[in-house]
Amino acid sequence: AVQYAASRPMVGVPFSIRPHIRNQSGGIVDGDVELFIDDKKVGQQRLDSLAGGRWATPTFYHTFDDGGWHSGFVQVADDSLANDNRRYFAFEVLDSVKVLAVNGAPSGVPRLDELFFLKAALGASASGTGPIDITTALPNSLANSDLTGIRVVILANVESLPSLAVEKLETFVDQGGSLLVFLGDKINTSF
Repeated sequence: AVQYAASRPMVGVPFSIRPHIRNQSGGIVDGDVELFIDDKKVGQQRLDSLAGGRWATPTFYHTFDDGGWHSGFVQVADDSLANDNRRYFAFEVLDSVKVLAVNGAPSGVPRLDELFFLKAALGASASGTGPIDITTALPNSLANSDLTGIRVVILANVESLPSLAVEKLETFVDQGGSLLVFLGDKINTSF
């Protein structure tokens, strides 16, 4: 039996696929596990001495060159019960991730600005253009910010937010958006 577990892939970022493979026979088996993406074999690993009733979780890494929908399958190369030894998948590969970073302590001195190091880390890439698209906002403007297409909102040392902004964030998270909160010296603990 083959099952897989995966997170959301992005263009240019190594992506891991970890199939969960179970030997349902009573004996010990050896075999190859193969990964196919868009009709191309992109990986193969050997399973040695997998005992009956036990699981193996090999890890494959793949970097996508283009965004959009991709399909594939993981299979155990075994002639017996071939239909049980293959699992298909399809997922959307993101070209980029849009992030809204709310700056709770802006500063004219770059290294003292609350978002300076965060933007440097999220924007770092070998090509100079990263897959993370960062927009910044101040806490007062969050209630009027358009969150369409935003995948992650980051609150960086934000003391507090107006009630409309809190409601907007609650709706954003309820609809599947991610919220990341970094604490700091400006935080109002009662808020």
